[in-house]
Amino acid sequence: MSTTEAGASAPEGPSGRLWTEQVVGFSSGARRLVGIVSAPSSGERGSRPGVVVLHGWGSYRSGPHRMLVEICRRLASRGMTAMRFDFSGRGDSSGDYWDTDLDTMISDARAAGDFLCSHIGQEALAALGLCSGSNVALGAATRDRRFRAVCSLSALPFQKQRGKAQGATRARGTLRELFLKALRPDTYRRLLRGEVAAGRILRRLLLGEGGRSARAGMPDGKGEARNLKDSRRDIQSELAEFPGELLFIYGSADAEGLSGWRNVLEPFMRENRRNYRQLEIPGADHDYHGLAVKERAAREAVEFLAEVV
Repeated sequence: MSTTEAGASAPEGPSGRLWTEQVVGFSSGARRLVGIVSAPSSGERGSRPGVVVLHGWGSYRSGPHRMLVEICRRLASRGMTAMRFDFSGRGDSSGDYWDTDLDTMISDARAAGDFLCSHIGQEALAALGLCSGSNVALGAATRDRRFRAVCSLSALPFQKQRGKAQGATRARGTLRELFLKALRPDTYRRLLRGEVAAGRILRRLLLGEGGRSARAGMPDGKGEARNLKDSRRDIQSELAEFPGELLFIYGSADAEGLSGWRNVLEPFMRENRRNYRQLEIPGADHDYHGLAVKERAAREAVEFLAEVV
């Protein structure tokens, strides 16, 4: 199947009773991105807002066990045109994986929104993201008023807030470790002999394990010291001003996701927002492995978007 820009024609891909699919290509800055548009088979693609569907950090447009494929087809069956695509440096899209950070992905999501709006002929959108794709969806929606709703599956806290929580936990652990060592007489003998790296201990206490981490993905540790999953913005704070609808879905077996929700995201949402929903799916892990939990997550996500957009 060939790719197409908005308004051009291309051979149709797979189709079901209520949906059809087409491979498309569009630009995000200098990068060429590839996606799949799932549209209602009725041809009324502009009757409802389009949905930009976003995969996780190390995945590609199909998502784990083709979950995003099924969600897009369900959305199309409900009259909404949905597009899943490969972020820069992933799948069939151009770009360097190690040069793609969260802000690059947000730019990709907004470019996908531009394409989809042109494709369906209206300026209204929603977003659905899985894991890091949820962070991207929220980052795109808070700066683009075309987005009316975001469905977030297994979102983790943004790095700024997550880092503060992790830093506090790490500092408590380091202090406890140092306290226990201070109770040992051998510690002072080693200190006098110069066998204890006092400077390293101080840096660890003040800066965390390793101080500043090297650029993600660089085995030799060279390059700019930064976390590719961090944003130059404070997206969580910007969520307080987002006027659209929000749904956060988690699995009860997703320990990291639920911990991040309960300790970071939920307190913020309770204090700063009224129009948000949260759903916990019993037995589901972070990527919703298992037919029953995947079915439940997909159904809840599609029902939410069908209702609010």
